[in-house]
Amino acid sequence: MNTGTRFLLLCALPTLAAGLELDATAQPFMGPPPEACVARNTRTYDESLLTAKIAAADRSIDAGKPGAWTELAELAHYVCAITGDRLPADAAFRRCIRQCTNERDVYFAHSFYAQTLERFGDVFGAENEYLVALQSSRDPENAYTAFMGYAAMLQRQGRTRDALDVLNRYAGDGSSRSLTTLFKLWLMRELGMDTRAEEKAAQQRPDTDLARNRADSPPMSAIPVERNSLAQAAFGRTIEVVGNVWIAPAKEDGAGAPQPGHLRYHRASFPDPLTFARKVSFEPGQRFLVVLDLGESGCRVAVGAARYDLEECPWRNGRADANLFRVVEENTPTPPPLVRRPIPPIAVIRGEAQ
Repeated sequence: MNTGTRFLLLCALPTLAAGLELDATAQPFMGPPPEACVARNTRTYDESLLTAKIAAADRSIDAGKPGAWTELAELAHYVCAITGDRLPADAAFRRCIRQCTNERDVYFAHSFYAQTLERFGDVFGAENEYLVALQSSRDPENAYTAFMGYAAMLQRQGRTRDALDVLNRYAGDGSSRSLTTLFKLWLMRELGMDTRAEEKAAQQRPDTDLARNRADSPPMSAIPVERNSLAQAAFGRTIEVVGNVWIAPAKEDGAGAPQPGHLRYHRASFPDPLTFARKVSFEPGQRFLVVLDLGESGCRVAVGAARYDLEECPWRNGRADANLFRVVEENTPTPPPLVRRPIPPIAVIRGEAQ
C-alpha cells in the first residue's frame, strides 16, 4: 500500500469505515473506491434481475419524485459488477439527465454517471460528466460530491497538479477538519509545495460549512447495500470450519472454480489498514461471523475487525465443499463495524502558586 493510498484511507475513517476495492486507490469520503468493471459477461446471469433493475430505474424517473438517482446507481453497479455491458446504465443516466424534474437528481446522475464511466475505463467521458455536474449544481462553488469525486479521479490518473487546481476552485468548508482540506494538503505535499501557510489558515477557519458538505453528499441509506461497507445485520450467523479453509482475494486465487475450502472475496473493509490481513487461513474448529447476506453478490463475513465480501457462501448455496462449514449459531449479535475509542482529556498541569 503506497503512502497516498494510506493517507486517503485514513482520511476516510472518521466518516466511513474504509472500503477497499482490490487493486484500486482509496478515495476520501466518497465510499468504496471504484473497481474496474468486469468484461462483457458471456456466462449466464439472471436476465430477469437485470430487466427488473432497468424497469426500476425507468419507474423512478417517470415518478418525477426526488431520489430517482438511487435506482440509477443501483443499476450502474449491477451492470458494472455482473454483466459488463454499460449500455443499460448509459440509457438510464442520459434519460434522467434529460427528464428528471428534480435538480438534485440531475446533479447526482451526472456525478454517479462519471463514476460509472471511470469504472468502465472511459476517463474522458467521466471528466466531462464531472464538469457538467459542477455546472448543474444549484451551488457550483460548493458542490462537494462532484469536486471530491473529480479531484480523486484526476489523482488516480496521475494528474496531481490538475487535482489540486480542482480543489482550489472549491469554496466550501476549508477548516482543518475538512476532508477537502486534508486531501488538498496531501496533494500539495506530493507536488513538493510548502503547506505551512495553508495549514495555519485552515486552523483559523470555522467549521460552519461542514453542514453544507453533508447536504451535498448522498445519504448513507441511499447507497446500495453491497457498496456500503458499514452495512450489516443486527444478528449474524456464526460459522465453524471443520477442515482447512482460506479467504483470499478473488484475483489472486487462480482461474476457474475455487478449490475446496477456498473463499474468494472482491471487497474488504476494515478500520485499521496497518493490521489488515489480505489472506486469512482457518484450522478446524475456528470460527467467523456472517454479518450480512448480499443475495446474488454473496455475503459479508467478519474476521476480527475486518470485513470480507465473499463471492460465494458454501453453507448457503450448497457448494460441493459445504460440509467444511457448520452453522453453530443463527442469531449472533454483530459487533459495530467501526468503534470510536474515547479520547482521554488533556491533563492540566498546575504550577506552584507564586
